[in-house]
Amino acid sequence: MGLLAAAGLAFGPIGTGGATWTAVPKVSEGAVHLEEWDFVAHGPVVLRGQWEFYPSVFLDPTEARTLDKAQRNFINAPALWNTFGTQNGAMGAYGYGTYRLVAHIKDTSLKYGLKIPDFATSYKAFVNGQEIASNGFPGTSRAQTRPEWRPLAATFRTGSPEMEILVHVANFSHIKGGMWEPISIGTAEGILRQRDLAVALSVFVFGSLFVMGLHHLAIFAMQRDDLPSLFLGLFCAVISLRALITGEVFLATLIPNLDFELLAKLEYGSGCLAMAAFLAFMVALFPRDFPRPLLIFVYVSTLCAVLVIGATHLKDYALLLRPFQIILAAVFIYGFIVVVKRAYQRQADACWLLAGSFVLMGTVLNDIAYANRIHGASGLSNTVPFGLLAFVLSQSLIIAQRFSLALRTSENLAAELESKVYQRTQELEEANMHLQLAATKDVLTRLNNRYNLYRTIEQENLAYEKRDADSIVYSLIYLDLDHFKQFNDGFGHDIGDFILQQFADVLLEAVGEEENVYRVGGDEFIILLPGHSREAAWNLAMTIVEMLKKRRFPLDILEQALGLSIAGHRQITCSIGIASYIPGTTFDLHKMLTAADKDMLAAKDSQKHQIMEYER
Repeated sequence: MGLLAAAGLAFGPIGTGGATWTAVPKVSEGAVHLEEWDFVAHGPVVLRGQWEFYPSVFLDPTEARTLDKAQRNFINAPALWNTFGTQNGAMGAYGYGTYRLVAHIKDTSLKYGLKIPDFATSYKAFVNGQEIASNGFPGTSRAQTRPEWRPLAATFRTGSPEMEILVHVANFSHIKGGMWEPISIGTAEGILRQRDLAVALSVFVFGSLFVMGLHHLAIFAMQRDDLPSLFLGLFCAVISLRALITGEVFLATLIPNLDFELLAKLEYGSGCLAMAAFLAFMVALFPRDFPRPLLIFVYVSTLCAVLVIGATHLKDYALLLRPFQIILAAVFIYGFIVVVKRAYQRQADACWLLAGSFVLMGTVLNDIAYANRIHGASGLSNTVPFGLLAFVLSQSLIIAQRFSLALRTSENLAAELESKVYQRTQELEEANMHLQLAATKDVLTRLNNRYNLYRTIEQENLAYEKRDADSIVYSLIYLDLDHFKQFNDGFGHDIGDFILQQFADVLLEAVGEEENVYRVGGDEFIILLPGHSREAAWNLAMTIVEMLKKRRFPLDILEQALGLSIAGHRQITCSIGIASYIPGTTFDLHKMLTAADKDMLAAKDSQKHQIMEYER
């Protein structure tokens, strides 16, 4: 509740209507006047100031007493009694005594309450002779005293306008003694609300740090090279534990019979481990900025401190508090300087880390200052969990920033990869097309090649063997150019290739279907004619012959397109063999091809420029 209490009480509450500031009553010479204070409107009052104090005496709370000013001793509270002067000198840390205060109130019908923090290290509180709260058992010796740390909220009624508050305090366990935290008075509802808010805030800080710690440990579990996440997770876990064992000491509510020594060991030990975890986190982030001797010194000191805390009693290991605080402050200041340097060098994420480190270092130094009573603002005590919460939030912002950057990078890479995959797919498809063309097409004429012809023959044989033999109509034409050699030898292979390309165009023009025309080698061509009768095949062959004759193939095109002198060269004609399927017989395109080939050769051997027909 420290930060919230400070916010509400630092300047005093606002009066009714918000027009004026109402001065907060203070304890003076063992009395506080609350007659004019409106608890309902302004809330509880912190009983800070001069309390009566009677060392080495437990005043009887049931006795009526009237003490002269000369008989009374005064001590500032909250404060330590270590330096309080007695007849035998400074009181020291160990001893016992009674704090006394008379509160003057106006409304005796209200139900009141006291918010009592932990004292060093046991107490009983009385109001007008009635015991309302206790921590442990305050005795007059170490053997009779049982220490306990557990903040309480006590409610009560009083019928008197004068309220005597007596607090018996005893300490034989800690190097600091007395009422080191202030008591607050208010209505029962206001005090309980203050207690509930403090507990809720403590649990919220614990839960937030614990979940964040698990989050970073989970990140390390998935990415074992991410050491900063490991040590930050451990740091969060340790400080979340401290949120339960300091302030409202909620762990004592969860475990009512929690041993005092164990609680103290947890508090001091967790402080040491928190320092080591923080240093390890900073080293994981900036390994080159922390000298090895410093690391060895801090880690060895932490180990020794933890061992001493585990093996000795509070009155012994509490002596380590001040040197440990000096080391702790040095570590955090050094870490902060490293972050400032990195931020100055514009290292990525250093600005967020700088902001979080600044808040964390401020809370660490503030708590050290309060623990040593350099300042007495109890509302600003136990602020390290809040500082760590801000620090971890800065880390969460860094992680979110990195995640966003990684997501954008991933999206860009995915888009780039998709583009490359698309490009590679296009290239592969193009390459496959080229390969397919190379495998099935004649490179020169772009007609189907011999390989494609034989593949088609196999497919046609399989398809047609399932059909009714009497219904099949199929023909093919085998063509071979006549007088082609004279052009190939006389003008060169380039002209010969040109003539073959032009002849392929003639065939495509005549047939009209590219997939049925094949070049099977040299100047030989095949036309498959599924569904064409013998007469249809004969007519197509005659059409081709007439086209060649009409165009004086290739004489006219050589003269017109290439300007070649073709005097003395004969027109190209072709010898043609035709084979047609005879219905009712076994369909075999291979045999039809062989028959057409024989007819073509027969035509070539006779007079050339002939059409020979074979009916299967």
